[in-house]
Amino acid sequence: MMMLTPSEEKLLKAIFEIAVQASSEVHTNDLAHRLGLKPGSVTEALRRLADKGCISYERYQPVRLTIIGKNLALKILRRQRLWNAYLFNKMNFSLDELAVHSEQLGSIPSERLVDALDELLGQPLFDPFGDPIPDRKGKMRGECFVSIGKLPAGSRCRVAAFSDHSEAFLEYVQRLGLCIGSELTLLAVEAFDGSATILVNGEPPHSISREVARSILSSSREHCCAFDKDLPVPPCLGDQPTPKPSLH
Repeated sequence: MMMLTPSEEKLLKAIFEIAVQASSEVHTNDLAHRLGLKPGSVTEALRRLADKGCISYERYQPVRLTIIGKNLALKILRRQRLWNAYLFNKMNFSLDELAVHSEQLGSIPSERLVDALDELLGQPLFDPFGDPIPDRKGKMRGECFVSIGKLPAGSRCRVAAFSDHSEAFLEYVQRLGLCIGSELTLLAVEAFDGSATILVNGEPPHSISREVARSILSSSREHCCAFDKDLPVPPCLGDQPTPKPSLH
């Protein structure tokens, strides 16, 4: 198995996540902003990943994962997200404590350890952030999630994931009483700035910014494997076209 440094693993994971979350091209400045690095430092790291065959990269052009790079990124995500689940569910770590520890533990390149961890946890489909966990073949769920910033006023949903994992954001949503599975009602959306008023679990309403609304993801289905992993045929894996976000 190809060996990557921890910083190279972090960069490869960021390339994959940006491409998946934004469904768009990945550029050096995107990566620099996400990782808190200077563009020059990212450029040098991208060259090293290109030399190892993980990405296709030319200066001033979008970064693209090769098949090798995509497979490695999925293995990295599998390790780190399983460790997230273990630390949260078995050791009572809080959400804002997970990132550093799961990255350190996830740098252990043992597939046997990862598979044992998966069995111990009952083969979870999602980690505590709501991020889908790739299985041994690299398949994962979650394509049906939608930002609540795209829902109309009056929508009722359940929180399925958070796209922002920063400590400041996680502390903020916890103060709002938000966690995966929280029942949320979108009371109003301001046309001027995209801010929204939400009701969480029936508590008094809160006003949140457009950026916060964009970072809170909901299932677009009434029945979702994010909350019920035993669905016989999860809707997101069926042949039906994805409907508009439902009220539930």
